[in-house]
Amino acid sequence: MQAATNPENQSHQPPQKINGWKLALDRAPLFLSVLLLFILPFITDPQSVDSIQTKEVLARVLVFLMLGAWAFRNNWSGQFLTISTSALEPLLLLGLWAAAGLFFSPFGPVGWGAFWDRLYLPLWYLLLTQTCLELWRAENLILTFLAAAFGSALWGLGQALGLDSGPWGAVVRDQFQGRVTAGLGNPDFFAGYLLTAWPLALALFLRAAAPAAKILWMTVLAALWAALILTQSMAGWLGGVVGLLVFAGFFFWKNDEAKKFRRPLAALALLVAALTLFSPLRDRLAGLAHSGNPSVQFRQEVWKGTWGLVWAHPLQGSGFGSFAAAFPPYRPESLMLQQQERDYQVDHAHNWVLEWAAEQGLVGLALLAFFWAMVLYQWWKLYESKSIARSLGAGAFAVSAGVGVDNLFDVNAALPSTLVPLLFVAALPVAFSSRFLNLKDFPVRARLWGLKAHRSYLLPLTFLAVLLVLFQIHGAMLNQLTGKMLKRAEAASAQKNWPDALDLYGRILKVDEANDEALYFRGSSYLDRGMEGDFGLALADFNRLAAREPDYLEIHFEKARALAGLGRGIEARQEMEQAVRLDPVLVFQDPDFERARTLSAGRQYKAALPLYQKLVFDYPACVPLLINTANTMVECGQTPSALDLYQRVLAYDPGNPDALSNIAAVKAGKP
Repeated sequence: MQAATNPENQSHQPPQKINGWKLALDRAPLFLSVLLLFILPFITDPQSVDSIQTKEVLARVLVFLMLGAWAFRNNWSGQFLTISTSALEPLLLLGLWAAAGLFFSPFGPVGWGAFWDRLYLPLWYLLLTQTCLELWRAENLILTFLAAAFGSALWGLGQALGLDSGPWGAVVRDQFQGRVTAGLGNPDFFAGYLLTAWPLALALFLRAAAPAAKILWMTVLAALWAALILTQSMAGWLGGVVGLLVFAGFFFWKNDEAKKFRRPLAALALLVAALTLFSPLRDRLAGLAHSGNPSVQFRQEVWKGTWGLVWAHPLQGSGFGSFAAAFPPYRPESLMLQQQERDYQVDHAHNWVLEWAAEQGLVGLALLAFFWAMVLYQWWKLYESKSIARSLGAGAFAVSAGVGVDNLFDVNAALPSTLVPLLFVAALPVAFSSRFLNLKDFPVRARLWGLKAHRSYLLPLTFLAVLLVLFQIHGAMLNQLTGKMLKRAEAASAQKNWPDALDLYGRILKVDEANDEALYFRGSSYLDRGMEGDFGLALADFNRLAAREPDYLEIHFEKARALAGLGRGIEARQEMEQAVRLDPVLVFQDPDFERARTLSAGRQYKAALPLYQKLVFDYPACVPLLINTANTMVECGQTPSALDLYQRVLAYDPGNPDALSNIAAVKAGKP
């Protein structure tokens, strides 16, 4: 690094001309970061099949534009400043582990797609550590983020008051019964976003000196907490309370000067308590004590199945981004029996620890924990050395604790609206360490490489960076385009407008041949149309999809329909058995089961029983079938065998009300 020039020698020199291009490239990453943090919670696309997918599209585009600007700036200046932190090595090891695991994963095609789509997230963290180096940049980004969070909270409060007449207001009223979403698509997603914001607002309130600043930040803080409560997210509320306790612990720990802030923090705690007790959230929290709470039951069953997936691949996992594809064989039967909406696709485990262990194995989980431990270590060093305001350190720990606890029960850890601000907080220690980057034992290091004499060697690297930028932007825009087309195609399918639906599905697959949803629904459309040759076309689509995701949605049932239409009865039966194994309710689509039910309804129990027993041989764990068979056995006087079947039902579906009531009736001697 060059020595500083003596100011006296500069007094007679003409002022140097500022290079506009160099300045623009230097400020471009900051501008793009500001844009991302401000727009992220607001941008949606109701015309797409996934109306909040546009957030990920936006994040991918802006982050890779940041990469391009950063690469050009280094090539232009001939100087390459690198920042290394204690979290860099575990992050790189985690990326290498995830990529290496996909070479051995049975869900490699799905995993590689997810890997490239989510590459922007670690890149966002890395670019922030390389470009957000001064305090003023960090402060600008914090203020931008909190301004966006405040605007999002006001949007949520407006929805609670019935002031949102747009599409999201209708979603709040019709789909979520008044639980606010703002522009995050789901109340729980909105809660995850707010958990990353309120601790920073509280930190700035406690740091503020001017009365006007205190009033401003208290207003922002009250709005954020009010919106969080109005989401009625139980996991979000728990994360918020834990975050508040963590904030208070770190703020008051060995800090006699903090005593004067006890009243405002007590006032905040009272506000949280009042909002909890006098809002609809109170009833939702009270519902947790009920044994039949569907939300609790759903999570318990998903966690049970995820444990099975974890121990099937304990070290290496099923592969990055493969949870939804790998989970179905481990899905408990009771999960499908208890689901009211028949949602076949369980995309996430509703527990980030279990999901990471399932996808990345225990090794990947350890690397992820190592990364976050090193991030918190950086914050701890700043906090312990009193290099930052105590409230900022407490805020960072509260963000980590709140989001971590929330994601033990929810899926926010998979969303850009949570991860982008969370990784932003993770990168802030670099800017706060700008005064002592190379102090001994400090976890942040800086090194300046003078490469002007070798600038030509940077050109290939810059070219590769630009290619990566263009590749990622192209992929992000394709996702946005196909999302719009897919919604139109599904609407055409619902109207049985097969020509338009099949044309749209075909166009989607031409630009994105790995679009599993389009492939599945095109095959289903062929089946529903049922013209000559359609069964073969449908089977081809399903086989192509099964090579990527063997148990996607109802693919086995759809394949059984296609094979039956082609006269391949044995293969159709095999697929139907697999379909019923994954979803017991599909047994009602089996013709033999329907014949047995018809005979039972006509009191022809002895004729129905052999049909039921044959089906039990094919579907030995199908709860509805076992219940019907046991009931028929009771009518035929085979009570001991019926009781055995009822007990088998309880092994598959503990607490099944039909089995319990029938056992009690049989033992009481009632018909």
